[in-house]
Amino acid sequence: MDVEHVVAMARISQTNTGGPASAVMLIQQHNAGREPERLAIKYAIMRADPFAFLRGTSHLFHKRMIDAGIAPDGPPVWASGDLHLENFGSYLGDNGLAYFDLNDFDAAMLAPAPWDILRLVTSLLIAAPVLAMTRAEIGNLARDTFEVWREALRSGKARWIERRTADGIIGELLTGLRKRDPVAFLDSRSRMKGGVRRLKDDGKKMLPLPEGEKARLRKWLHTVTETEGSRKFFTLVDAARRIAGVASLGAPRYALLIEGTGSPNGNLLLDLKSAQPSAASPYSPCAQPAWPSQAHRIVEIQQRCEAVAPGFLRAVEFDGEPCILRVLQPSEDRLDLVAASRQPLRLRQALHTMAQLSAWAHLRASGRQGAANADELIAFGASRGFGKRLLTTAHAMEAFVLEDWKSYCSGYDGGSLGKL
Repeated sequence: MDVEHVVAMARISQTNTGGPASAVMLIQQHNAGREPERLAIKYAIMRADPFAFLRGTSHLFHKRMIDAGIAPDGPPVWASGDLHLENFGSYLGDNGLAYFDLNDFDAAMLAPAPWDILRLVTSLLIAAPVLAMTRAEIGNLARDTFEVWREALRSGKARWIERRTADGIIGELLTGLRKRDPVAFLDSRSRMKGGVRRLKDDGKKMLPLPEGEKARLRKWLHTVTETEGSRKFFTLVDAARRIAGVASLGAPRYALLIEGTGSPNGNLLLDLKSAQPSAASPYSPCAQPAWPSQAHRIVEIQQRCEAVAPGFLRAVEFDGEPCILRVLQPSEDRLDLVAASRQPLRLRQALHTMAQLSAWAHLRASGRQGAANADELIAFGASRGFGKRLLTTAHAMEAFVLEDWKSYCSGYDGGSLGKL
């Protein structure tokens, strides 16, 4: 069955069930109640190109897939829920070593095994125009990515990527992280004022925070960390509202500059992020377990799926709301896939690693709270024939994303809450 036929049948299915809801309306509903200033930034980013739009609308992606009746089946796994090309990156684990892995679990959920890899490959198709590759080349890479994922499941062995086992652009990224000068990184995010660091709230990576809110954060941080070691280490030096990612923009998020091992050059940056409900789980056919909070859901699934968790990762509560606290992860710790596309073999190698990491995450979390066990995933990986169907579905989802992006752009008026 070709892509055009799948898309046509999906549209017929939508028409028979009342037709697809407006992309603008669904985006407004999903983002209701978010902070206007950062929400306007999100809306502007999403207008820039279809890939940015995909990053900010995992809820819309999964709704379209379900409404169109083209969601793939498979054994239940713990999934990222928002897998795409930029939700992988390098980070320092809580053991002090550098790793490359999935790095966003805000939408994590129990879902059919192919859902994550389908969204990853769809993001590749959407990003094709900026990767300077032909449709045929992208199609072959997408097909290979599905096959690598299937083989990684079939192996039944969950591995990991660290500096000594990585090569290509991922190896270079991890080497760069190991060589990063911590003082230079602090200098890039802060400036000296009276011998004390102050965060650069320049509207690009950070926005100003009222002094009253800083005082509340300072008091709260001591209550959270009293049992984690020295209170002096976790003393708040400065704080700002953080601008990072796309999907979560508008939800409360802070950059926390703490004392660390001593001011000014021993300071440390932490990320405090509001834990929102999974944007994807309402569309999963899998029953979702109960969690103490949304923060516990995100942290617990991340700890299951990654070989090693990032430093200081924990579920906390601030202002009565569930949040995630961890070491701040710079956006620079992601792959430059545009540069990699100039050397197709390096891009292919990176995509294959991403596919493997997705499968390894499923295997690592197998058998937990309703997820299929490793034997079931091995058997699913050993089955053949679904790769071609998944590729057809990815092309169909690409068509829906592009259609929704065009609809969104036609209704955009600069990012106000009243209209897009």
